[in-house]
Amino acid sequence: MTESQERMLQSKFNALPQDQKNKILQNNKDPKIAPIILWAMKVLAAAGLSWLASKLLNWGAHKFCKAYRNSNSVTKWVCSVID
Repeated sequence: MTESQERMLQSKFNALPQDQKNKILQNNKDPKIAPIILWAMKVLAAAGLSWLASKLLNWGAHKFCKAYRNSNSVTKWVCSVID
């Protein structure tokens, strides 16, 4: 991920309402990963996998990838970035 992509994700994360930011940070303790989790959720939702996006939000990156990494090409790609 390039530096400009990271800045864009960070600004999108910062624009979220506080309750959504808290939900992402609750299960992903490293604040640097929160914008990447937001990106991963959007990728999953765009692929028609919004139910997996909600699992990612609720479970956190590590637990999500442990359960779903090999589900399909989208989850493999997302997990290669976030976990």
